[in-house]
Amino acid sequence: MKILIALPVCSLSSIGVAAQVRELTVAVVQFESVDGDVVGNLKTADVWVGQAVAAGAQLILFPEFMSVGYHLGPALWDSGETLSGPTVSWLKQQSAKHRIWIGTTFLEVEGEHFYDTFALTNPKGQLAGKVRKEAPASLETYFFKGEVNDHVIETELGRIGILICYENYLSRIANKVAAANVDLLLSPFSSAEVPGGTGAQPLSGSEYAGFYGAKLGVPVAAVNKVGKWRSPIPGYPGFTTNGEFPGLSAIARADGSIAAKADRKAGFAIAKVFLDPVAKKSNVVFSGAFIEGIVAKATSPDDPRAKVDEKGLASYMNDEQRRATALLRGGVTVPGLQGGKSRR
Repeated sequence: MKILIALPVCSLSSIGVAAQVRELTVAVVQFESVDGDVVGNLKTADVWVGQAVAAGAQLILFPEFMSVGYHLGPALWDSGETLSGPTVSWLKQQSAKHRIWIGTTFLEVEGEHFYDTFALTNPKGQLAGKVRKEAPASLETYFFKGEVNDHVIETELGRIGILICYENYLSRIANKVAAANVDLLLSPFSSAEVPGGTGAQPLSGSEYAGFYGAKLGVPVAAVNKVGKWRSPIPGYPGFTTNGEFPGLSAIARADGSIAAKADRKAGFAIAKVFLDPVAKKSNVVFSGAFIEGIVAKATSPDDPRAKVDEKGLASYMNDEQRRATALLRGGVTVPGLQGGKSRR
């Protein structure tokens, strides 16, 4: 990482302070994750890390649930792991080996609960910080909890904002990142296109990254998976959903212009961006429940997604198999609870 000194702007020169601009080469890596194959997915990621590093990457962002896949059934819980589990251990090892920053989300287990947790490791091979997804999307509520947090990781690079998939649509969460005056925004997705689906279809990474880059005045990396998606539908035994992860990951500059983008195939996009305090925009406020420009839909009390969320959370909280599996995945044995592999 290079440190550049920018020419002072009026507001800073008046007090004799020059703005520090940090130059950072960012890569977004997209590939097809195999459901439940944590070890295999991490081995695949090994290859992409090597290629991205060879191309000059200093920070690598992988999609949401890169090591887990995206199976929305009880079998998902079999991939739960602690902070000392395979995914975070792999992140630390790769960071230390290549002297880079790496981030992705994994299915974290703590106590009797599961969380979709973003972990970022630094070039020393240390955990720089984590952010749990605050707003599980629709059917996800059947399988993991959300946790209220500030969505920011404090690092040597500056403040890094984290919006995980569906959170990019929500003003109440995006406003936390805006209020924190972040220097860089990372947005990992696991969002599939579903033919005939009634929910919001994913935009391209260029649309997400460009939108937030222009609004916040900071570089943005948005990454999604590629490959086919097939999953059971919670609450509807025997039914499945089919879709495809579009890839189309992208990196935006602080003005919202696109610095690099990927297509729909496995691979990566890489670009040099500048973390510039002068470019950051202050007093940014997103209004409405869903962010205008990202989701063009007015909210209403009878929003069907809210009803799915409530049903899913109730199912999750009352599921004894979830509790038993979480405790066992976390290394806790409780008399009277049966664990092992989850029912499928």
